Amino acid sequence: MIKKTEFFSCVAKHNLERFHSECIVWALNNSKKMLERFIKKTTQNPDLNIEDAQAFSETSDIDILIYYKSDGNNYLIHVENKVKANEGKKKITKKLLADLDLSKDLTIVKFKETCNLKRNYLSQTEYYYLRDKCKITDRITEVLRKCAIELKTTKYSWSYVYLMPAQEITSGNSRNTWCESFDKSNPWINLSYADIFNCMPDDSDNIIFSEYKAHLEKEFISSHEGIITLKDYKVDIKNDTLSSHNLNLVLDEDVETTILDACGMQIHFLKLKDSLTKFCDDEIDEKYKFEIEFITETGNNGGYLIEAYSVIKLENPNPDIFEETNPIYFRIGFQFEQNEKDEGRFKFYFADLLYEPNLIINEKTRNKRPAKTQHPTYNAEVKKILINVFSQNHLDEKDCKKSFNGSTSLSFCSFLSDYEFKNSNEIEQKFKDEILHLISRIKDEPLEEHIQLLSKKNKITN
Repeated sequence: MIKKTEFFSCVAKHNLERFHSECIVWALNNSKKMLERFIKKTTQNPDLNIEDAQAFSETSDIDILIYYKSDGNNYLIHVENKVKANEGKKKITKKLLADLDLSKDLTIVKFKETCNLKRNYLSQTEYYYLRDKCKITDRITEVLRKCAIELKTTKYSWSYVYLMPAQEITSGNSRNTWCESFDKSNPWINLSYADIFNCMPDDSDNIIFSEYKAHLEKEFISSHEGIITLKDYKVDIKNDTLSSHNLNLVLDEDVETTILDACGMQIHFLKLKDSLTKFCDDEIDEKYKFEIEFITETGNNGGYLIEAYSVIKLENPNPDIFEETNPIYFRIGFQFEQNEKDEGRFKFYFADLLYEPNLIINEKTRNKRPAKTQHPTYNAEVKKILINVFSQNHLDEKDCKKSFNGSTSLSFCSFLSDYEFKNSNEIEQKFKDEILHLISRIKDEPLEEHIQLLSKKNKITN
């Protein structure tokens, strides 16, 4: 007998963000009640007079774009839809600056100084807010006029929504990345798929609309395995929720879990990130600054990665190893990653700051891309760097002897070992211990001295 499966579960297996963006836009445009409820939810104005509302999907890199008119004024709502993936990063370049709504003579240096940015990238939400929107609004104006919508003005007021599968129960938390150094407070409001669900009317006579609502309820409203604890549709943080056992359940393809289960685990990792960031800010000397990052969707089946690292600069890259001749920023630190059942790994690693591809010259084909095997000298020297920084004894301690993995397609090299943990307190303490150990190792010999092995000042011959 063929197993009966729900339609939306079958067609939503790949590219979840694109799928749900298209479905949500379709639902909004097929239910005036839902569209007006959602707009009022984002504006927090239940008495808002709404005219000519229309939703668009996947336009100008915007997942969901909603237009409405109120009292003759035009409004646009940018909805950034994040089902499983994290925000991407936009490297600050002259080309990117040209896309921003900034003065044309503002250089990268001036821009960083103005915003007090100590990093060389913008997050997606920062970029989307700052970019010049003239081309977008011109296109929207043209489309609206073709729809016979009367426009008294071609000026638009923008608002921003960061849509996630679920929110943490703590009120006022923001999970998009927004630099606190910007003069403007975070313009993005957080909504969850529970808000989408609650905006949908119960009385639709459209079977597709009803089936999609049922699908949202199944995937985003309750935890099938009881992995995630909820209160009022929001995730309640529990110490024992974040564990190897629950990660195995979420990543096991034979276990029926939901998108909410996967996202709920993500929220627990983000809470861990917050705690580690606070530890670094409060307990660690500023001269030993650490960055804490969390990313998801790290493998074909999804996954989770949390890391702590310090940023170092290589002033004079060895031209026999690197494609880049300008200074290169690297990160050195440690991470936990798991993207398959029973495959949790703890790594001590070295990599380019933004994991840039083709950073290393291919020894056999030189500049021909794509590179299949990277420069063996790089791997050998990075192995030395990691041993010198962390110590051989530390890498070999207890029963967790770590194996070395060299770079293949990226600059990433690491010592790694299997790692399991029982709760969030345990993995948090592991990271704190490793941060303190790394600091103890670099007090006498800064990281910048270690990476000079890769410098042209110490040119290496094969």
